[in-house]
Amino acid sequence: MKLLVTQEHEDSCEEEKMICHAIECHKILWINHIGGAMDCFILGEDDWYGGSEMIHQRWPIQDETLTWYPAVTGDPLHHPTGNVVENLWLSSSGFLIYVEREVPLFVSFNESGSGKLCFSTSSKKHPYETEEQDQHVLTYSICSATTIKEAYTYSMHKWMQKPMDIPNEAMFQYPIWSTWARYKRDINESVMLRFAEEIRTAGFPTNQLQIDDKWETCYGDLTFDLDKFPNPEGMVRELRNEGFAVTLWVHPFCNTECKMYKIGEENEFWVKDTEGDVIEVKWWNGDTAAVLDTTNELAVEWYVDRLKTLQSEYGIVSFKFDAGEVLWMDKNFVLHNPEANLQPNIYSNAYAEIAARFGGRVEVRVGYDSQHLPIFVRMFDKFSSWDYANGLKTLIPNALQLSLMGYFYILPDMIGGNNYGSVDGSLPDRELYIRWLQATVFLPVIQFSITPWDYDDEVVAIAKKMVDLHEKHANYMIKTAMEATISGNPIIRPLWWIAPDDTEALKIDSQFLVGDGILVAPVLDKGKKRRNIYLPEGKWADVQKGKTHEGPQWLFNYDAPLNILPFFIRHS
Repeated sequence: MKLLVTQEHEDSCEEEKMICHAIECHKILWINHIGGAMDCFILGEDDWYGGSEMIHQRWPIQDETLTWYPAVTGDPLHHPTGNVVENLWLSSSGFLIYVEREVPLFVSFNESGSGKLCFSTSSKKHPYETEEQDQHVLTYSICSATTIKEAYTYSMHKWMQKPMDIPNEAMFQYPIWSTWARYKRDINESVMLRFAEEIRTAGFPTNQLQIDDKWETCYGDLTFDLDKFPNPEGMVRELRNEGFAVTLWVHPFCNTECKMYKIGEENEFWVKDTEGDVIEVKWWNGDTAAVLDTTNELAVEWYVDRLKTLQSEYGIVSFKFDAGEVLWMDKNFVLHNPEANLQPNIYSNAYAEIAARFGGRVEVRVGYDSQHLPIFVRMFDKFSSWDYANGLKTLIPNALQLSLMGYFYILPDMIGGNNYGSVDGSLPDRELYIRWLQATVFLPVIQFSITPWDYDDEVVAIAKKMVDLHEKHANYMIKTAMEATISGNPIIRPLWWIAPDDTEALKIDSQFLVGDGILVAPVLDKGKKRRNIYLPEGKWADVQKGKTHEGPQWLFNYDAPLNILPFFIRHS
């Protein structure tokens, strides 16, 4: 095994001298021709952030225990990683570690309480199996900055891509309405028209209406089931006349019983195995399915053309792109692009690139080196619970994690969660629903499925107040989003962004900033009508109570009844 260490010099940083000159970096190369290269770092007493999006998302992450996992995109319900992956870790003392993207990387974090972050490489283990490479190179940079904010800013400049533009502004201003949590797969034309009428009658904004799962004849055919939707063109026209932009749920799978399976097979549009046969994957809507090879340009154009047909024939505005993770594919898969076989995350990147071709109302749930795309990245489906087991308490950590990885256009999951496991049709807990909505108000998008009027008049009144509050501050959100395309600074920020040396701010996972100007502190505990709120340095105006507070300080037992969302405006 060989070890090469070089000091990195930043000749391209003249515009950002202060940033580059404050950072000291070394690039490390471990080379092993036989087994895999491996290295570990002691976590120490620092707070740590970064890595993959996780189903039990925490902030910071040093108390997590993660056994060896491949650093590729996965569905966190079925796989050891999350939908968005970047090989970046930051510590509270300004230390950062970045592993180069071409490395066939495996990661462990605090495994068995070891207190270590470890990396290893292997091009002979799933999902990196390939005959094209037998040399194992572990390449990473370790850098030291004065503060964690400086470390983050440097990493954005060095390894991430700033967004090229912002998504459709209406997405920031008005709610998305989805069929999924409310109806699951029991949707049809009359359901869609009735849903739209309910939204209008209840007095909520019309914006985007999403037809989710089970509109297709067969998963992968991308054709309307005419038994359920006898006149899709007329339905979409009527919804458009009522003020809705209609979007469709799509995915990269094609079940083997579907008509398009054979066409894709004959044209070599599906991912293959090492023998040249189409691989069969198991996903949540099928035990045997092919998956689109997003690294094959001909396959991509075929897929895109079919989506464009849905737009031209029926008036569909855009799409919700689901799945797209690497780990749905079984062992020994071979992608069309040889480079993607060395780094299979290119598959997810290519899927996000497909989505970006369909405008500013699109959403994806995968991310890898795709921060530049002006599209919303959706959080993974959340459970209708209060806890850290993929419930409400993971919402803010999840948003902060996406921001840290450079994905600023965050689409939180549906208000109240997905209501999985409700066999009798019961709703998510009423209080949970209200607090979930409040936690979402100052995130970039509000997404409803289960509706406020599924509960009672008080919930409707609170929801209208919160939707109005979101709309009132949407221009500030849009302004911050536009600034992000220039600065590379996130929209949703941790408290340490404005107080990087503040030990309290470094640990808080239940509050967040919008830009530098708004601090949000929703209630996230069942039955609580008060909470403790931390204000970092600065002057903070409590608009609702007409008071101004000087930070840093704690506001203990801040009064927050069910109709109140605590938030503060920072004096510039």
